[in-house]
Amino acid sequence: MAWPEWLQDNGSMPAFDCWATVNGKMLATAEVLDGSHLILQIRPRLRGGAKTPHAPADIQKLKKHLITKGVPEAHVDERASEVLDVLSAEQLAHIYRSLEPWAEIKRAVGLKDKTPVQLLPEYFAMENGEQPPLLDELKTAAKGIALLPLSQVETLASVGNYLSQDECAAVVAGVCPPSVASFKCEPISFIAEHLEAGKVLLKGHLVNFGEKVVKLHSPAANIELSEKEARVITIEIVRKFCPDWRKVASNPLRCAWAAVPGLQKGLLSTWSRKFFCERKLSSPEEAQTWHCFGKVVADQLPDILMASGNEGIFVNPKLAQGGADNRFKVIWADHDSLAKAQTIAKTHPSIKGLVHGKSSLGFRVQATEYSATRLRLDPSWQKDEILKYDLVVQFRYLMTPLPLDVDKGMVQEILNQMGWLATPLRQVGPASWLVGAQEEPKSEVMTFRGQMVLLTKETIKDTGKTTHSAALAAPTSLKKSLDRRFKAEDNSIWSHAARGSQLLGVPVPKPAPQIALQQDVETKINAANVLMQTEIESKMDKTNEEWRQAMQELEARMQVTIQQSQHQQQVELARLQELHAQETVKAENAAKAVDNRLNTLQADVQGLAQAMCSKQDMQAILAEALAKQSSDFQRMLSKRSSEPQTPEKRAKVQQ
Repeated sequence: MAWPEWLQDNGSMPAFDCWATVNGKMLATAEVLDGSHLILQIRPRLRGGAKTPHAPADIQKLKKHLITKGVPEAHVDERASEVLDVLSAEQLAHIYRSLEPWAEIKRAVGLKDKTPVQLLPEYFAMENGEQPPLLDELKTAAKGIALLPLSQVETLASVGNYLSQDECAAVVAGVCPPSVASFKCEPISFIAEHLEAGKVLLKGHLVNFGEKVVKLHSPAANIELSEKEARVITIEIVRKFCPDWRKVASNPLRCAWAAVPGLQKGLLSTWSRKFFCERKLSSPEEAQTWHCFGKVVADQLPDILMASGNEGIFVNPKLAQGGADNRFKVIWADHDSLAKAQTIAKTHPSIKGLVHGKSSLGFRVQATEYSATRLRLDPSWQKDEILKYDLVVQFRYLMTPLPLDVDKGMVQEILNQMGWLATPLRQVGPASWLVGAQEEPKSEVMTFRGQMVLLTKETIKDTGKTTHSAALAAPTSLKKSLDRRFKAEDNSIWSHAARGSQLLGVPVPKPAPQIALQQDVETKINAANVLMQTEIESKMDKTNEEWRQAMQELEARMQVTIQQSQHQQQVELARLQELHAQETVKAENAAKAVDNRLNTLQADVQGLAQAMCSKQDMQAILAEALAKQSSDFQRMLSKRSSEPQTPEKRAKVQQ
């Protein structure tokens, strides 16, 4: 009989909703089953129709996303097509509305995050000089070499015994060395084959688990040259202080050579030459500064630094890992006059050149001479005797938690009692202080006022491209992607012979043999429902626990914020009370001054009133004066009329 007839007699599902295989081979609907022993597997057909086309915007997002994850642009269309074949339009749109699109994409397509990297045997050699075989994994009596994740290598090392009497080794890619107990672990740089980028140079560690040793072998010629001790610097040309910007726009490095003696001779190389305007890339004509990195011979660096600032060209020493050179400190001036700063620098031999800041210029000095030089430059500066200004900061530690009343001086007292050459740099939080140290502490845990305080080491942010990267030589778009992959702990991410696409389809559940009865299907569905309900309950419990922890952290933060606010309110209230008292004293003094002024004015008015006369008094005085004048005039006339006249007077009168 045919399998649809058998299904109709023994099952409850219609044949047009199913398809069948016998011993792994698909059967046609009309094919007759013979009488031999066989395994018949019935599978249901999934309902569906034509796929809705994907939105062009979502397709572009996917392509850009793949490029940022390290897929070369030449292969991005092919890789995007493989993803779109698995995801529907609704799935892709939902993914790019989520918070973590990449994680959702990997989960939806069943992507096992494989790294398309394989070892190249010609760069390794066994004790007899031959190339070791490439292995997928290491096991007992294995011979060869395999690329394995860190966790698997540490698991193999925990056994404590050699796996093989022959050469048996593992390579771990990345900068973190594995914990391998007594096994030999050697840091190496090795050539590997990348699926899309070709050969890449990676950092890693070689661990030998066999009694015989696998070594790194380079078929290329080994070239030896004398070493030069070099230092990293930055060169900055500021247009504000430059006498002729047109020369800088045409050839900035030549201008730097001419202005800074010894720079051309000591400069080994430069990179990242760029023009900036307000910290943004700009054209040479509109730029305000020009900046580049360089390497100089260490012996020439002191003379080059002394000339920093000439014609607006500033040279700054840097660490190889990034950040400013900790051997120097900067004393900032209160002006940006280049001529004045150069004059001051010439009169102080401890100044090692000028530094350009955002709003002023600074003087570079040795860290051990900071306080003495600053006192000479600014005699009004008050040095806090308890603080250690002249330390060369080699390490940075975060000290937390500390009470809110702890200030900079108290932190220094704590460090002194610890016997640690360190000084507080700045406060980074309500209960956290950043500490700079010349040496590492004896202990990273201490007790202050009965409370545990932890010292957490902070590393300087790496600005170099290869210092802490596992990919020493690889396309720029792949370096970050490789670093992220090398940190993974999943054993399935490694494949020494990864070829072709790494995207897997949606996994199909294994079909149960001889599923013919509806009861068996219902039993499995019920079991799946119970399992799903259990998983949902566990996830809900986990979510509730995370919510509870988050609420506790929020309450703790709120408590710290409230305490800090109360402290600030108390300080502000004390300041207002003091201000109110001062204003009250001023008001009382002003009132006394007003009273004194009023009394003086009243006395002056009274005196003036006594000295003044009325209208009647003036009329009486005038009448008396007129009467007196009239009487005097009449007496004079009467006196003249009584005198005899001479003939001369009489003739004169007649004339």
